[in-house]
Amino acid sequence: MRRSIALLVTASLATAAAAVAVTVLGPTSRAGAVEDYPAPADGMFTFTGHGNGHGIGLSQYGARNAATLGRSGTQILDFYYPGTTTVAEAASSQIRVRLMAASASEVPVQGATGLAVRDVATGQVTPLPDASARYRIVADATALRVQSSTDGGANWSELGSGTGPLVFQGVPELRLYLPDGTSRGYQGTIAGVRSGDTTLVTVNTVGIDAYVAGVLPREMPASWPAAALRAQAVAARTYAASERASRPASASYDLCDTTQCQVYGGRRLYSGGTVTDLQPASVLQAVAQTARQIRTSAGAPIFAQFSASNGGWTVADERFAYLPAKADPYDRTSNPYATWTASLSVARLAQCFPAAGTVQRISVLSRDGHGDWGGRLVSVRLTGRTAAGGTVTQDVTGSSLRSCGGMTSTYATITSGLRVTQTPAGIRNPDGSIDLFARGPAGDLQHRRYVPGAGWQAWQSHGGKIFGAPTVERDADGSLVVWARGGANRLYGGVWEAGAWHGWTSYGGSITSRPSPAVLPDGSRYVVARGSDARLQYASWTAAGTFTGWHSLGGVLDPAGPSVAATGPGGLVVAVVGGRGQIYVKSMTNGVWASSFTLLGGGTASDVAVAAPAAGVVDVYLRSSNGTQALYTRRAVNRVWGAWQNVGGGLADGPWADAVEGTGRTEIWIAGTNGRIYLRKRTTVWGPWEPQPA
Repeated sequence: MRRSIALLVTASLATAAAAVAVTVLGPTSRAGAVEDYPAPADGMFTFTGHGNGHGIGLSQYGARNAATLGRSGTQILDFYYPGTTTVAEAASSQIRVRLMAASASEVPVQGATGLAVRDVATGQVTPLPDASARYRIVADATALRVQSSTDGGANWSELGSGTGPLVFQGVPELRLYLPDGTSRGYQGTIAGVRSGDTTLVTVNTVGIDAYVAGVLPREMPASWPAAALRAQAVAARTYAASERASRPASASYDLCDTTQCQVYGGRRLYSGGTVTDLQPASVLQAVAQTARQIRTSAGAPIFAQFSASNGGWTVADERFAYLPAKADPYDRTSNPYATWTASLSVARLAQCFPAAGTVQRISVLSRDGHGDWGGRLVSVRLTGRTAAGGTVTQDVTGSSLRSCGGMTSTYATITSGLRVTQTPAGIRNPDGSIDLFARGPAGDLQHRRYVPGAGWQAWQSHGGKIFGAPTVERDADGSLVVWARGGANRLYGGVWEAGAWHGWTSYGGSITSRPSPAVLPDGSRYVVARGSDARLQYASWTAAGTFTGWHSLGGVLDPAGPSVAATGPGGLVVAVVGGRGQIYVKSMTNGVWASSFTLLGGGTASDVAVAAPAAGVVDVYLRSSNGTQALYTRRAVNRVWGAWQNVGGGLADGPWADAVEGTGRTEIWIAGTNGRIYLRKRTTVWGPWEPQPA
């Protein structure tokens, strides 16, 4: 069965090629779904998320990974900006960049052979002949003035004035002095443009390819694959052309040089006696290979947005058809932003959103509907207490919550204090680690791992929409297969292998309960569940992994999940909840099912669990319906059943039992009535209830 799932996943990816193959368990969490997260006892919410940035358009990590897979720069751009066309800018195309780190009171540059200053208002050009001097533009209430200094800027002498703007020009590269003590070399011209009586903005006007050469290494590592650099070069050039086209004719610049636009560093950095070339050969090559190229739609430059990482799903800009929301198969590979965690304290929330008081609960009101957890946070409600004890609420955007918490994107969920109301499925691995699967607040599959010596890792979501609790079993190759009831009451199986989630596969059927799996020694597999006809149903696979369909074992089951365990070669035992909540069992011996059920009594309205921890030993576990909500168990040794035993606890749902192979130990997992997860171990004696960290 592991082989069949692997083949299905591989085939899906292979046929998708550069497109996306995403299988979800039923519908994803819809936009508008409500999720509630109470404040943890320590006052610290933990978020898990994907991506870095707004997620619209090109993913830089996605571009890198696509290039590593052999995609060309053109193919990368086609994926992130579908339906757009490549055209060439005019050879004379220029961009005006406001240099945000420049002084607001002066525009100082180093003298150089050929340097001159031009008054835009009159067209007059004045040579500045002393290459060893410094020159600057300053403003007063009446004019812009040009001054010179021969002592490194300690004293200045006026050379002339004009209406302005005033523009330094005439040299291949201008060295601009900055307030932090460094200076930078810029190609093109540098202008001082009045912004107030005594203030200026500094604007570098530069050819569009020279501009892109100054952007590319600031936005993407120059060591990344050439195809990624080419794609980024075109995106950066296109973004600049789009910004230029959107500016009014009266504007003094087209865009800035920071992350508010796109980062532009110029040609060279001078700092502490060191001169750094900011444009490596790989950057200049990518710019030259894409010279003047931009992407257009309907004859205009597209709004070529990009971000570091979209987390596996692009975000739509609904104004533009070429910026859709779609799954990205490239983004999450070898990406430090693929999955991240962040903490946000109640105290910090009070600083950001004082109208919410002391926050006691975060409720997610809506998401964008794309990807894990139902997508990115769109709107959130904070519920808190005032100093007087009253209840207050404040609705905020996902973006404002992100800013408050210092998170890298809104593609996130809250994983602290995951409060479960349905039993998680835990499985112990041969190395002592544990994989634990649970239904999350949004109906998604949540997963966390326990690693000996390191403790529990954070919850992570594998997305989808499941109904009821999941279950899990291990294949001989060490991979885990998770089972759940999904959309249209179908059975779904998903694979966790080598630290990665490989998606879901539907096996049809029509079930109304938690499914329960068992694997026989020969590798054949059975998954049992209550069918929509209230009868015991099972799906089966041969030892070779061939799915043989669905079969009925009859009976009339109460609406609670059955459980199955392997008892040896050709042997299974199934426990079900029958009429009046009583427990019945049915066995398979040497591959042949018994003709009837055996009544064990007891009483429950919840899923039942069965385990076979040793040869000839079968245990049944249930949540009592006698009002105690305690765990009850009954054991058979060599088919002789003992009495029911109350072993305590307070269960919110039916238990899950994992017989740890080769140990004679059973580990029973429950969701407590207090929302905590508990583990109890049974060998020849019972261990204590062990609460697990939230």
